[in-house]
Amino acid sequence: MENLSGNRVTFEQALEKAEKFCAYQERSQQDVRRRLRAWKVGESDAEAVIAELIARNFLSEARYAAAFVSGHYRIKRWGRLKIAAALRQEGVTERCIQAAFRETDFSDYRETILKVADGWRKCHTDVPPEAVRWKLRSYLFGRGFEPDEISRAEEMIR
Repeated sequence: MENLSGNRVTFEQALEKAEKFCAYQERSQQDVRRRLRAWKVGESDAEAVIAELIARNFLSEARYAAAFVSGHYRIKRWGRLKIAAALRQEGVTERCIQAAFRETDFSDYRETILKVADGWRKCHTDVPPEAVRWKLRSYLFGRGFEPDEISRAEEMIR
């Protein structure tokens, strides 16, 4: 392995850097792989680093999924479909995704859809009235909300 100055990076140095990277916030295995690749760590060494991070509890797919679901729902106001798709993209197992969804409180899901819809409407006052419904539905679907939940929320808007 070589570092940015061209010097050889030992396994221990790569592990130490990766531990600091993971200590800052929850990371997926893909996040760590990308970072190790950027640090020019070889593939076999990268896998060994990841295995050691898991063994030392610096890296946990379940913790990552739970933090991701909670943060992207509460802060970014993404819907369940978009959150699940993003987690799958990161290589998180379906079992961990479902467990993270069970841990997260979605009791205010419909209110979240209404808040997102209200924010969109405030920013798009120039949209012709005949196009508002379609464009809003399209936007909400793009944010990851389920079509049936969007329809139920629409009934409350009218």
